[in-house]
Amino acid sequence: AVRQLLRNRNLDGAIALLEVMLETAPTDQLTINLLRNAYEDSKNFAKAELLARRLVERDSTNYNWRLYLAESLAKQGQVSPADSQYRAAFLRTVPADSGRLYGIIQSMMAYGVHDGALSIIDTIRARSGNPRAFGLQRGMILQMERRYAESARTLFEVLSEDTTYAAGDAERQLLAMLAYVDATAEVEKVLTAVTGDLSSVRALNLLMSHAIKAGNYDRALELAIRLDS
Repeated sequence: AVRQLLRNRNLDGAIALLEVMLETAPTDQLTINLLRNAYEDSKNFAKAELLARRLVERDSTNYNWRLYLAESLAKQGQVSPADSQYRAAFLRTVPADSGRLYGIIQSMMAYGVHDGALSIIDTIRARSGNPRAFGLQRGMILQMERRYAESARTLFEVLSEDTTYAAGDAERQLLAMLAYVDATAEVEKVLTAVTGDLSSVRALNLLMSHAIKAGNYDRALELAIRLDS
């Protein structure tokens, strides 16, 4: 009956039936999952929050339920309460579980809990002794917050030191900022400042690519000469 209602896009009817089923079998995972999806499809984030709180009360150590509660709050614009729940999920995650740490930070980025995400990244860095942990994510958050110079410095560190996919993503983010008129001057200044060190080839290549795309061929030629020298 529930699946028929869902197929017919009768979300209100499906939700009403699933809520009754949940009262009868409060730990049934299929019912929980169907109800979560129905709340999401109907954008009923207030009810999703109530479900999430019920699940967290049942098992406060469950990472997925805590993250679900945080996201339900964030989708309602309740940034501070969401931040508290993200922090609770973080504190219940062992430092070695990089997958869950990544999941928390990505979720915070997606739902606009940026200050909290930066704080968690700082904590991870201090705790791990790695001052550049989650550099790509940190740079992208700073970019979303329009802190372009800080973002450029952070992303360039990733580009200079990381040989994995993160370096490619960092390069794409830097090029995107160079092409964005509100960020161009700040990012150019950051990259120009590092063209005298060992990372100069990467910075010069970025600046040259941007100059070519912008049609500034004299500047591109100047940079190309520097690269060949």
